[in-house]
Amino acid sequence: MKLLVFQGSPRPKGYTQMVLEKFLEGAASKGASAEVIHLAGKKIKPCIGCYSCWYKTPGGCIHKGDDMPEILETMKSCDVEVYANPLYHYGMTAFMKLFIERTMPLMLPYLIENQEGVTTHPYRYPGKRAPGMVLISVCGFPEVDHFKALVEQFRLLARSSQRKLAGVLIRPGSESMLFIERLGKKGKGVLDGFYRAGQEIVERGEVSPETEEIVSRDWTKNLRGFREQANVFWNVRMDYAEKVKQGTETRSFEEAVKEDMRIILGGMAAFFKSEAAGRLAGNDSV
Repeated sequence: MKLLVFQGSPRPKGYTQMVLEKFLEGAASKGASAEVIHLAGKKIKPCIGCYSCWYKTPGGCIHKGDDMPEILETMKSCDVEVYANPLYHYGMTAFMKLFIERTMPLMLPYLIENQEGVTTHPYRYPGKRAPGMVLISVCGFPEVDHFKALVEQFRLLARSSQRKLAGVLIRPGSESMLFIERLGKKGKGVLDGFYRAGQEIVERGEVSPETEEIVSRDWTKNLRGFREQANVFWNVRMDYAEKVKQGTETRSFEEAVKEDMRIILGGMAAFFKSEAAGRLAGNDSV
């Protein structure tokens, strides 16, 4: 099985990549190969809605000299398309949106009725597109509710292309993963869930609802405490930026934040470390 991954994050080493790598490790353990396309590093011109790819130059975009022709060709020879995308303003990133809009040449202009009785466009190259799609997304907010619009958009995209949305893997509270070692069993459980999801997509062709629930599981029920600790974290980050500007801080932020006493005693790391640490921070335990 070949997975084709469209990585929509502008940060190649962020939390989206962290969970994606676990997913791909799981898939690889079952013999799958993967190609990852970092969209932020590709030259993709915006669709201008001219429909030239439908009637003037069928299957070919009016734009020349960018990376889309090569990407579209790659899409004809994979088994699963994986869309890895951090949540931006309740939707996809500009890089992902730009890419998806430029996939119009893969469709024919005609209107047909799909299996659900809904109007859609037929695919230009029958038998040459992955039958399954997987969505992977992260966001800083602690509730899964924030992903509703993004998930619905991918459900509609799958339906319109008469394919299956074979997995929805969403991770709220993703910035807490900077302290993954302090999340203990919860952190390991979530990462193991992404690994298991990769295995399932190879073995079953879809991710089980149980695994989808594991990867999106709450870090804590104490949302008030979560917000307070997140605010401590951002104060630490702003102070760090000021020290870098003044030349008094040379460590990476990841290094500095884990040694900051506000984090250790009353920040996110203490909040997740243990029940005792939660009491020390002045909050209810996890």
